[in-house]
Amino acid sequence: MGLLTGELKQWVGREFNYIAPEEIGRASIRYFALAMGDDNRLYVDDEYARAAGYPGVIAPPTFICETNQYAHRQPNADGYIGHSWDLPISGCRMIRGGHEYEFFQPVRSEDRITVNWRLVDISEHGSSRGGTMLIVIATASFSNQRSEMLASNRETLIFQPLDNPQRSAGTGDAVGPARVPHAEAQAEGSMPPALNAADLRPGVQVPVLERKLDLVRMIAYAGATWDWARLHYDPAYVAERKLPAPVIDGQMLGALLSEALLDWLGPRAFIFKLNFRLRAMVFAGDTVRCEGQVTALATAAEQRLLTVAQRIYVSGRVVADGGACVRLPG
Repeated sequence: MGLLTGELKQWVGREFNYIAPEEIGRASIRYFALAMGDDNRLYVDDEYARAAGYPGVIAPPTFICETNQYAHRQPNADGYIGHSWDLPISGCRMIRGGHEYEFFQPVRSEDRITVNWRLVDISEHGSSRGGTMLIVIATASFSNQRSEMLASNRETLIFQPLDNPQRSAGTGDAVGPARVPHAEAQAEGSMPPALNAADLRPGVQVPVLERKLDLVRMIAYAGATWDWARLHYDPAYVAERKLPAPVIDGQMLGALLSEALLDWLGPRAFIFKLNFRLRAMVFAGDTVRCEGQVTALATAAEQRLLTVAQRIYVSGRVVADGGACVRLPG
């Protein structure tokens, strides 16, 4: 008997809706940025944000897809309070496969979000190491109190039988040549200049972002996203699951990918698409290295559209890869 049962197939198409009890709030935005180590002034300084063309402080791009602030319930046995499907699947471990984000407008502190989750597809696939696994695709759409779309998230969940060996990560590529350096640190109250065409041509590499994701930062991030899943901070809990250390929440890597781009491209850049595939677990204490390369540049409606391929490494091996599409002023 396969993993994809008739009962499981009936879950396809199910939807769940949530309305946050309150607005996002400036403190939530500041706390998220602080937990990630992101010091972009767009997230704390109204004057700076207005100079960049926004009405005021905005949230980091991936914040809306990562926060569980919309949830209003007690944590489950694993410590999680956000949306979960609780599928009738036994004898399997769930692995987060990746995300495809789309952003429609910046999230502001006064936004009160509504979230619609929909289970799109469940399919069974053969594993390269023998046996089968389930691939579950779900989507979430996020809107504000004015019914304006803020973002969407298409996520992939992988369910592997517990007796299957864990997939190993690829070895990744060797670290590349020297990168285009960061722009000089901006002075207090100043706005960095826009990059010129030569800075953005295909083949130009995104400045490297490196960050150590220690347990303190992981706990701070868990609080900032209302995600109390014990997998991310409880050594005894993860030891029972035969893991070497608490596991980094995979969505932290998406936040780092967007931070690397905005650090380089400046406060007027708007990331409207971001996707990443998780290829290996990252553990507490690992230092991650985000790299990227421009793959295309186009002009449309007085805007420049930039496409970037990105990868994240730990000790020289690829743990995540993906890419982004960014709008820049013309």
